[in-house]
Amino acid sequence: MKLFKKTLTFQTTFISMPMFNFKKYFLVLILQISLYTCTGQTIVPGGTVSGTWTLAGSPYQVQGSIMIPNDSLLIVEPGVTVNFNGIYKLLVLGRLNAIGTITDTIVFTTSDTAIGWRGIRFDNTTSNNDSSILQYCKLTYGKAFSGAPDNNGGALYYNNFSKSRIQNCRISFNVANASGGGIYCNNSSPLILNCTITNNHAVYGGGIYCINSNNQLIQGNIVSYNSANFGVGGVFMSSGSSLIYNNEISYNFGRGIQSSGNHTINGNNVSYNITYLNSGGGGISCSGGTTINNTVSYNLSGEASGISCSNSGGGIGSIALVSGNIIHNNIATYTASGPSSSGGGGMYCYGNNVVVEKNIIVNNQSGACGGGVFVNQGSSTFSNNVIANNTGTIGGAFFFLSCPTPIFINNTIANNLGSKGGAFYCYGSSNPTFTNCIFWGNEATISGDQVFLDDESSDPDFYNCDVEGGTAGFETNGGFYLGTYIDNINANPLFAGPSSGAGNTFNGLIADWSLTLNSPCIDSGDSTGTYPATDIAGNPRIINNRIDMGAYEFQGGNWLPEFVSGAHVTIYPNPVTSESVLECEINLKNATMLVFDGDGRLVASRSGINGTRFAIEKLQLQKGTYFYQLLQSGYHVSSGKFMVLK
Repeated sequence: MKLFKKTLTFQTTFISMPMFNFKKYFLVLILQISLYTCTGQTIVPGGTVSGTWTLAGSPYQVQGSIMIPNDSLLIVEPGVTVNFNGIYKLLVLGRLNAIGTITDTIVFTTSDTAIGWRGIRFDNTTSNNDSSILQYCKLTYGKAFSGAPDNNGGALYYNNFSKSRIQNCRISFNVANASGGGIYCNNSSPLILNCTITNNHAVYGGGIYCINSNNQLIQGNIVSYNSANFGVGGVFMSSGSSLIYNNEISYNFGRGIQSSGNHTINGNNVSYNITYLNSGGGGISCSGGTTINNTVSYNLSGEASGISCSNSGGGIGSIALVSGNIIHNNIATYTASGPSSSGGGGMYCYGNNVVVEKNIIVNNQSGACGGGVFVNQGSSTFSNNVIANNTGTIGGAFFFLSCPTPIFINNTIANNLGSKGGAFYCYGSSNPTFTNCIFWGNEATISGDQVFLDDESSDPDFYNCDVEGGTAGFETNGGFYLGTYIDNINANPLFAGPSSGAGNTFNGLIADWSLTLNSPCIDSGDSTGTYPATDIAGNPRIINNRIDMGAYEFQGGNWLPEFVSGAHVTIYPNPVTSESVLECEINLKNATMLVFDGDGRLVASRSGINGTRFAIEKLQLQKGTYFYQLLQSGYHVSSGKFMVLK
């Protein structure tokens, strides 16, 4: 048993009374007990607190709700444990600096995990105070079970206060009866950096719940194994404009991220999240804003298992941008054998003003409609995307539901599989327009390897596309195809390294969907329209008024001057692996060979070439496609292309 040592304040009064002819003095003690301290721990009654909680006084046993007053500061030293002995809270109206270290974490927890404690709460804290910091802290078993607003924010609650930083903390096993099992923010934007937020639960927003948060940064966190009764297990963002950047958001029960407003979701890995709901994105659900450069994979939902996007939260005149994401191996579990309003293994796109560009959408699966993408109503724009090796019951790559005029520019749609409509299925007067797109290797187990048109009023238009089988690959469900079909080809696009078959059982992620040297899709697109400046890889699109078909612009001749046709030259073997031979039909005398990269920069040259055959050295060239020009006496002899492989 520990021995208690009391710190007492004495006020002494001497009172004299005659008794038996001597004086006896009685000592009357008036005790004002401010704090009870024992060896190795400190008991803290309810009330106001400030000053410094030292490691020597740890653990601090909190026996009532405590408050840091305005203009006051509580410092908690590294290694301290703060143990709440009941359903008490720490209300911060001043400042809290709990700054631990990587080896000496500060712990906020409870002595009774069944009833928990009420967390740390910043409620209308004045911004006149300096910032509060929680760094290398562990917050566990907070339970927001009281009436509103104390039913929000299991571990941390922010209301109308943003001057705070939460960094390198572990927030786990916290619960809220309403929103924000781990962290709750209302009209507040604390920095949330490099934290582990795991095993928290709420009705809405198991890990993080933020509403009306502006200029907030949520970066570098691991948000995993959280759960929610409705919708969002990981991160919930409603209204405002913030950045969710470079987080690992995985294994949550409920959507990984849900965002409405003008938030930016950038560079996150959103994987293995599960939601039982039929609506809205197992990985990411975004209404407005920007969703870029994320990896969204292995998520499971009734529908829209990868990304669900619309612009309903973006405001008038704005767009919702979905760009540069890798969306793969997501599964939409809802099943239907015919057209329905559910599906979207990789992506679900709803309404107008959604721009989908430069994404790789591969190996996704839907038990209903749209193995790759479900496009529901509206007129969105898709450009420079690869949609490959997806499987859908209805529409292997795409399913269109009541879409009047969606626009598709320079997309590669290859090796997808569906029962009807290997590439896409149109239903309910859907009329997408495809320009400079490639449709190749798509298969249907019942009908329409490329296209299935369910109704007479669905008539997509095709301009300068490569469509395998041409219109003969269209199934019109007993009707007629009456769309525009102009300047299209039916020729193998000669991809650099396609997957070996159709559907999600073949790996489209490791495939190379760029074009090879002799592809008929090179320079075969229509360049007269308005196109994105770059392709899916960031390379320039239109040079010398030429453009390719598909998502990748072949890196070559468009950037070189227009050479005069000259002597016939052959390079073999091509691609070059160690050394190749250039053979010319004329006898060269002191000729010069110039080598250019895909951007037209001179990267190598060789002079003094004589005869009809000579060896081409790699000249320390990196892997890629190069172009050469042969000159003799200052005049053009020939030009061509070759590839270098490492």
